[in-house]
Amino acid sequence: MLAELSTKEISEVTDPETFNDHINMAQQGGKLPIMLVWNWKRKPARM
Repeated sequence: MLAELSTKEISEVTDPETFNDHINMAQQGGKLPIMLVWNWKRKPARM
């Protein structure tokens, strides 16, 4: 669900015009949640 929301937001901001622009936008939208989870797992828990 996060991938879909991030892709939608990216499409609204970048306004892709060509097919290749749409492909790049979809790839960016899919990478964002992966990066967020990876960064979240790397940070140690604070107590």
